[in-house]
Amino acid sequence: MFRELELGAKFLSDVVGLLRTVQQVCAYKAKPSNETREAMRTLYREQVPEQWAQLYRVSNELSLSEWLTDFSRRVHQLNALSQVDPTEILQQPGGIWLGGFFSPEAFVTAARQSAAADLECSLDELHLLADVADTSTSSPGGFTARGLLLEGATWNFTGFAPSNEIRNSLSALHLRWAPRSEESDNLRLLPVYSNSKRETLFFSVAVSVEDAAFPKTQWVQRSVALVLWELQA
Repeated sequence: MFRELELGAKFLSDVVGLLRTVQQVCAYKAKPSNETREAMRTLYREQVPEQWAQLYRVSNELSLSEWLTDFSRRVHQLNALSQVDPTEILQQPGGIWLGGFFSPEAFVTAARQSAAADLECSLDELHLLADVADTSTSSPGGFTARGLLLEGATWNFTGFAPSNEIRNSLSALHLRWAPRSEESDNLRLLPVYSNSKRETLFFSVAVSVEDAAFPKTQWVQRSVALVLWELQA
């Protein structure tokens, strides 16, 4: 979590720093560099400056206002989490907006390390289980994630089923690191991507799927996957 807070502070400083520079140029208190001139032209066109677009992975199709709104939500979450006792981060009642982290894979890895220490096992002995049923918060390194979308299927307390919808929102997804000894025959790996374009694969989770309800051939044909982030209305 410390790394995430560190990234948030740096990115916020970069965003505010550019805006202050532009403000000084507009007030004739500073001469603009070529980089600042280009940033000003980009801002005028309601587009995201290159300096900001390179900070972290997010859709490159966002307008300036959309990018700023999304960035503000990310910073707001980090500000709230920074006031929580580190030992209680994973037990947030409303869950964690995992797609709102600047480095979600690092957060999941940290949870894995915590679970390995608690379970007294190596990292390689663990795999990440996911379920829509709340079985994670009492487990070492377990936490609830919100804001995820499932593509190619529906998923509720009765299990997975094929879906005609392109993607379906999940109100909550409960994740926990568990020993591989808990593996069962009906577990399948479900990839977790950064966004609906599937540009970046962050990690995969193991989920329980009944073959009779959702045959593996259909699962592959529908390219079932989880998406961490989408633009919020």
